[in-house]
Amino acid sequence: MKKAFITYSHKDAEFVDRLVQDLETPSVSVTLDKRILKPGDSLTKIFEEIGNSDFLLPVLSINSVEAKWVKKELETALIKEIDEDNFKVIPIIKDNEDWEELKKKIPTGLREMIRPKFLARFDSKSYEECLPDLIGALTPEEEFAKEHAKIQSPNADNPFRRVRTENFESIQILANSFARPESGRYDKIIEIKPTRLEGGRGSGKTMILKSMTAQVGVYRLHKRTFKETNLPYYGVYCRLTQGSFATQAGNILDHITESQANLLFITEFNFQLVNSLIDEIYSCTDRRIFDISSKEETEVCQLIGRQIYSGQGTNNTINNFLDLKAAIQNELGILNDYLSRKILGETGNYPGVFINKDKLRTICKTIITNISDLNGKTIYFLLDEYENLLPFQKIVVNTFVKWSEQGYFSIKFSSKKTGFKNPQTLERQEIEEGHDYSRIDLDYDLSKAVHRTNYRNLLLEICQKTLKNEGFRETNIEKVLETKSPFSGYESDIVEMYNQILEKQHKGNYASLGKLQQQEIKKRLEIGALYRVLAKKHKKRHYSGFEDLMTLSSGIIRYFLELCGTSYYYAIQDNVDVKNGKQIKSQHQSDAVYALSGYYLYNIRKNLVQYGADIHRLVIDSGDIFRAKILNHLTEPEAARISIIDPHNLSDGTHEKITKILDLAEMHSVMQTFVGIGGIRPKHKSDVQPSEYILNRIYSPILEYSPRCRWRTPFSTSDLEGLINPEAREVIKYNLIQKVSPIPKKSRIIKSGKKSQKKLFPSDTVSGD
Repeated sequence: MKKAFITYSHKDAEFVDRLVQDLETPSVSVTLDKRILKPGDSLTKIFEEIGNSDFLLPVLSINSVEAKWVKKELETALIKEIDEDNFKVIPIIKDNEDWEELKKKIPTGLREMIRPKFLARFDSKSYEECLPDLIGALTPEEEFAKEHAKIQSPNADNPFRRVRTENFESIQILANSFARPESGRYDKIIEIKPTRLEGGRGSGKTMILKSMTAQVGVYRLHKRTFKETNLPYYGVYCRLTQGSFATQAGNILDHITESQANLLFITEFNFQLVNSLIDEIYSCTDRRIFDISSKEETEVCQLIGRQIYSGQGTNNTINNFLDLKAAIQNELGILNDYLSRKILGETGNYPGVFINKDKLRTICKTIITNISDLNGKTIYFLLDEYENLLPFQKIVVNTFVKWSEQGYFSIKFSSKKTGFKNPQTLERQEIEEGHDYSRIDLDYDLSKAVHRTNYRNLLLEICQKTLKNEGFRETNIEKVLETKSPFSGYESDIVEMYNQILEKQHKGNYASLGKLQQQEIKKRLEIGALYRVLAKKHKKRHYSGFEDLMTLSSGIIRYFLELCGTSYYYAIQDNVDVKNGKQIKSQHQSDAVYALSGYYLYNIRKNLVQYGADIHRLVIDSGDIFRAKILNHLTEPEAARISIIDPHNLSDGTHEKITKILDLAEMHSVMQTFVGIGGIRPKHKSDVQPSEYILNRIYSPILEYSPRCRWRTPFSTSDLEGLINPEAREVIKYNLIQKVSPIPKKSRIIKSGKKSQKKLFPSDTVSGD
């Protein structure tokens, strides 16, 4: 949360009180002298408060510009702004004032320092018009949201605007932009065996599924017809959008039994699959990827019509693909109407037709047999967003995975992390990973050298294709992004910091150590030393270059592309001709990193309706704890891993809320489970292997801790629950911060609210592997 301090004349208290009330948001805390000063307090406490704030808001009026105290506070703050990257002065011109007259009364030096700044002009605009501009200046994440929308607009002149598969304007562009993951992953994905793709938001699940559709396959392989591709499968994409099924409406299980719901969803699901299959065939025919005569089309559609309505005693005339689609839509309408009536309490039997697995198999066989280009193929139903299904619907889809049959159809489905938890089927047999399906994790664990190399190669290929498609002179993203070391200019300060750390460890002077010892110190403590130097100088870490952006993307493709896209946006705003070979400057990249980092953090609350506020608090507090550790821990500064020391509590049902929060955070890529290097075990044989999470590295710049997570920070489930509890949060956070700081171990009593709590820390106060 950002902190803003208002300096003003008490004669303007009415205006200021209204302003304080309107500026208070979940992202900004506003204070002023009467909130912090108690009787007997020294006025220097105000300067301490300014020093701990992110903004100074001087309210300029005829009353305040003549007040010596306001001038002193303003002068101090403007000097602080020059020295510190994280502090800003935003002057506010009070309503009913004359700014031109006020400027004459401000000392020349101060007036010149104010001149280039953003001013909140309540004197020239109405209060209601000016307030949003001021809030936007205090919450740059909100202002950046507008820029973010511009960057990703389909009409933007930005090569990285397409970070979502839905943003590709045509199948050809999508096909030309697709980069295959390493063969070990992709070969398993396209094999006939059913596959579950798993990954966080933005990991490329949809892109991979769509790459397997027939139309994209033809363009991707640079062929003229589907037959020329020699692909052994015919891919059909089907998105399981939330609310796209009638059986998801109105708590349906309150109105019909689960067995009835299963039967109806099997029918609805099969109709949706067949509809998607006919859509793909129709589009392939329209694009001349297939060559199907009208006679063949009629024969296939009549056969499918008879199979759908077999045993119904009706004469359904279906002569072409459009007739078939109309019939399917009619049946889906009947099902929807029936369920709506059930919700309203009406009785009656279902008047539509049922399609079971045998009918789906027969329909697939009919298509494969009667369309010559599909002879010998297996139809792949590519199901996206499995996590949107209701529990009983997931069981049905699991059953279809088990029913997959080579030569007819196979199921490929994607889910976000934690979206697949129950492998049960209607036949009361679980689908088994390895036996019934393959699981492919699309997230890359950047702590593993092999994963990092594969991810690196994938990003290079994606960017090379992207820049080539857009006509860029330079298509190697490593060369497009200027690289500047974060240590540049701080080398001597870091050595001095090594000496301070070694002195506390009683290990002598850095210069007196042998070469190997110096290398070890540098390898272990270099980043921690950098953060301590930067904190001392009130500076922020600089990020730039391919490796930095790759690390911050946390192994998720979309984040990397958004970092590149925002960097490019800032570069062209500064008239850098990147398209014709100029580099995106390091400063543009660093600005993009902080803008996106704050934007993502700010949007946790907005994007997650359930538990969004809790997850937001948990991320901020964890970041503060990691920040304390990197600034204070003598041996393990980069400890940005949440190591849950009692993981059994997450599975036994006793801590249900925090379990749901962690699952949701992982599903939406706010957190990632940490696998790391194999073979790491607890210190003691009797200890439980902890569950470990890392915050998505994209949050590390705005929270000011290292994106690397070399060591653990231990948390109990009770600690995590305390951090999302507004009443206990301050106490828990204080104790955890003290626990990771090298302060002598002793009993501490801290106050929280109405009562005091005594915390006796265990003897092992430092964490490690």
